Amino acid sequence: MQRLASDFDQQYIEALIEEAIAYAASFGTDQWEYTEEQTARCKKLIQQFDLVTVREKAAVNLVTEKLNKDAEFVLDPTLLLSKEDYIELFVGKNLPDNKGIIPWDDDADVCMPRADYNRLIELSLHVPKPYSVQHFLTCKDFVYPFIKFIDTDTEVIEHFEGSSYKSGVWIDCTSPHN
Repeated sequence: MQRLASDFDQQYIEALIEEAIAYAASFGTDQWEYTEEQTARCKKLIQQFDLVTVREKAAVNLVTEKLNKDAEFVLDPTLLLSKEDYIELFVGKNLPDNKGIIPWDDDADVCMPRADYNRLIELSLHVPKPYSVQHFLTCKDFVYPFIKFIDTDTEVIEHFEGSSYKSGVWIDCTSPHN
């Protein structure tokens, strides 16, 4: 099963993307806050990306100096639209009142080594409640090329390509293609 999952994941992801790009990544700080072990792991993993872009000028230096990878500074994606564009997107959509704050991202993203990723797929049927693991190998209607680790005690309505479904708060788990 593990070899099949790994081979299938590899082919599926390669079919979706020709280049691995990190767009507008953020450290949220201008100081390096990682251990030597974490830095060594990230230094190895980041080399698998063809292009790395970051949304803070200080992050360009952090990536270059600490991870030995060139990085380009790009505009924060939340600034790509004007206030009026956001209003047009949300007016009349019967959305909850967020006191004027529009959440940028609806989840957390975690990148893990391929062996750990494959192991999570294997364990997906044995995760204790209230958690659930969804993946296209374990859920027939799953549309994403990565794993979702879900807290089923929460509720989120997710919209994707014209359809919507209920889910819990989740973490997207990915692995760079090797």
